[in-house]
Amino acid sequence: MQRLHSSPTRPFRSAQINRRPCCDKTDAAAARSGMLEPKIHELIALAVAVTTRCDGCIAVHTKRAVDKGATREEIAEALGVAIALNAGAAMTYTARCSMHTQH
Repeated sequence: MQRLHSSPTRPFRSAQINRRPCCDKTDAAAARSGMLEPKIHELIALAVAVTTRCDGCIAVHTKRAVDKGATREEIAEALGVAIALNAGAAMTYTARCSMHTQH
C-alpha cells in the first residue's frame, strides 16, 4: 500500500512525549475480548477514523484492515457506514438550527 503522505508531525516528534505506545495499548485493550475478528475490528476503527477526521488514524487502520485481509469492497462498505453516520449527524444538527430560528 502506498503511503498517503509524509508525516507532517515528524519535525515535532523530538519535542513531544512519545504518545504512540499509549495508542497501541488502548487499541490492544479494545481488541482484548476477541469477540470481533481482527479484520472487523480494523474496519470499525477505519469507519470511526473517517468520522473523526483523523488522517493518521485513517492511514493506520486502512493498512491494518488490508493486512488483516479486508477487501476493497469490505472497506468501501465500512466507509459507506461512516458516510451514512455523518449524514445522519448533519441532519440532526440541522434540525437543531431550526430551534434557534423559530420566533
